[in-house]
Amino acid sequence: HIVNELPVTAVGKIFKPELLRREIKAVFETEVVKLPAVASASVRVEPHKVHGTMAFVEAKAKNPEKADALKNEIHRILGQYAPKFELRVD
Repeated sequence: HIVNELPVTAVGKIFKPELLRREIKAVFETEVVKLPAVASASVRVEPHKVHGTMAFVEAKAKNPEKADALKNEIHRILGQYAPKFELRVD
């Protein structure tokens, strides 16, 4: 996968934490939006004092009555990855 621009520090070195956050965001967004029951989704990834990095995932179900089932499905899929995440499904 090719990145348009690498995040760099003030001295020009690659800033790996930001690169990691970008990749987590891209992977999590891809995994969530490809689910047929998802109407829309957003992911933000931030530094976290305890876990190092935390992803905040928000998804909107096409059918609100099936939001709990969708939440379980997203947990199952994203739980395969190492980064910690918080999930909100409406």
